[in-house]
Amino acid sequence: MQRTEYLKVVSAVVIYHVLLVAALILVSAKVSVDLSSASTYVHFDAAHYLRIAEGGYAGSSQAFFPMFPWLWRLVGLGVPNAIMLNGLVYGACVITLASALKANWKTVLLWLSLPSVFFCYLPYSEATFMIGATAMILGTRKNRYWLTVVGLLWCTLSRPAFTVLLPALGFMLLISEGDGRTKIQKGLGFLATSILGLLIVAYVQFNDTGAWGGFYSAQSGYGNTPHLPALPLTSWGGGTIVPLDAVALMVGALCMVFLLLHVGGKRFSIIPALRQDVALSLGYVAFISLMITSLHGGELFSLNRFIFASPFIFVLIDHFIRTSGPFRASQLRIVILCTTAFFLLFGSYVHIQTFLKFFGVSLAMALFLLCTERSGRVRNGALVAWTVLSFIVQLYFLLRFLSDQWVA
Repeated sequence: MQRTEYLKVVSAVVIYHVLLVAALILVSAKVSVDLSSASTYVHFDAAHYLRIAEGGYAGSSQAFFPMFPWLWRLVGLGVPNAIMLNGLVYGACVITLASALKANWKTVLLWLSLPSVFFCYLPYSEATFMIGATAMILGTRKNRYWLTVVGLLWCTLSRPAFTVLLPALGFMLLISEGDGRTKIQKGLGFLATSILGLLIVAYVQFNDTGAWGGFYSAQSGYGNTPHLPALPLTSWGGGTIVPLDAVALMVGALCMVFLLLHVGGKRFSIIPALRQDVALSLGYVAFISLMITSLHGGELFSLNRFIFASPFIFVLIDHFIRTSGPFRASQLRIVILCTTAFFLLFGSYVHIQTFLKFFGVSLAMALFLLCTERSGRVRNGALVAWTVLSFIVQLYFLLRFLSDQWVA
């Protein structure tokens, strides 16, 4: 990346978040959100991580993995310390990825404006996970196996993501070039790394509680067991969270379709090869969507956060921009029609207001597609409109979280 573009990317990251903080301060007083209180930021998962950071796993949920609590304890247990740590880590990962992918500032602006990305600077494990995920992306992109392994170990210590990352890595190896023996060796290395990470987590939890296997019973306690999804699909938060998770599932379903096409196309040599980092990202989004959909009987628990607050979606957005052409009006109409039909799975037909709400989301997705065009006035105008719209949406969901209402 050229120095000028690098400075533009850094400026975009800084300016966007300065504006977000300023807007948050202006609006918070009107919606009775006390930004000066530490308890405002410690809801849901954050409360679990704080308890683990303060006193270990004794009396705390073992469903949450230790890497973020370790880092939080290292920088000091104050909530502002966690927010500053996560904010700096998140910003550094975004800039590092932009530099590695040679993404311009307009692409980075699309990353920053994703509706759930604010979890990366709250006291959640998103930023910690992003360190390992970024290392995996860089390792696969630059063909540095050791870096991919280190990133996988870090991710495994951060959250139980091995259940998704291992099949994603398997898909990457399956469609990549190279002899079968080397692929098997790499796959076994990934498996061993995940097992090592799980053993470390198990030992840490055993050392605090005196019991083995607490993670598995904790996951069952949260209802994380396979269920056939029932229609209409929904989200644990209900209300405005349902369209957000619906969009996340749509992205995941599209990734699954492309994954299957590449597996079949590899056999018949009809699909162009994917870069390894793109294949890994495609696999992650596809498999996390499949896993979440198969749990909780069709209730999409935190799917929007797992997709939109991860660096894997950044890679896919950058790849889509580089490989897609300009969109004609007829194509956009088809997109709007298909997305509107997809939202029927979420009961958008139950009331005209519900239908119009989902239809507005379909229009927003068409606007996003215009932002992915590589040049022209249309893209610039769409980017301005999208940034303003998504900024407001992101601020709304952030305020919702700070008001102790569920987002993910």
